[in-house]
Amino acid sequence: SGIASFYNMAGEKVVRAYGTTPHPNVLAAYLFLAIFAFYYLWLYKKLNKSYLFVYGLILLAFFFTFARVTVFLLFLNFLIRALLVRLKFRNEYWNKKLALIFLTTLVVIVAFSVFYWPQTISRIKISPHEEAVQLRIFYGMESLKSGLHWFGVGPGNFVNWLTVQDPNLPRNLYQPVHNIYLLLYSETGILGISAFLLFLFFLAKDFVLRTRLKKLYHYSFFLVFLSVLFVGLFDHFLMTLQQGRFMFWLVLAMLTMEENDDII
Repeated sequence: SGIASFYNMAGEKVVRAYGTTPHPNVLAAYLFLAIFAFYYLWLYKKLNKSYLFVYGLILLAFFFTFARVTVFLLFLNFLIRALLVRLKFRNEYWNKKLALIFLTTLVVIVAFSVFYWPQTISRIKISPHEEAVQLRIFYGMESLKSGLHWFGVGPGNFVNWLTVQDPNLPRNLYQPVHNIYLLLYSETGILGISAFLLFLFFLAKDFVLRTRLKKLYHYSFFLVFLSVLFVGLFDHFLMTLQQGRFMFWLVLAMLTMEENDDII
């Protein structure tokens, strides 16, 4: 009990891929950034076609996490980038590059769906009664139960506070809120979450004003930034686990990078 798993159409319990991380969602976020890095290198560096095999392996590992939010964000990011290339940054070289990426992605998706169709169809369906949804609602309600407060229960103290509030829960359910914004509000209050949101706003504003989003990679960096913030609506690892914090602050640091005029 307490592991990241689900039941397929045949009623078999399937354990999601952890890799060497504490949770499949952490692995999915790491591979999401790896795929983004591959797209960057594929478009801006002269990689030969053999690297598409590496991309296929990364994508296959990514699907084995069965992380629905991150998989959705990957497809959305790819679609937006493709539209930008077609409509705003018309470039025949990029069109050919994207066509190869699309073909490789399609092959991996078809192969994965054929061999793991019962698992795939089970994860596509989202029921409001499944444990993952119910736990997120429960933690969210618990974080708001104490009403409005300025300072919260203290940084890192939500689980301790929950233990006192609900002492009879199973041990594996004592976890942080699966939402970094509610978690920050619970632990640091109105002042803490306000400072955090203002920091994100001015970071994004500075990036947009400084770059004017003139190049494709500006949009790519900004899309990854927004994707990570979106993931934060459904999980806590960006704030509570070391691997998550590394990824979160790395993505934020990308918005502070200096311009590179050698990149088209």
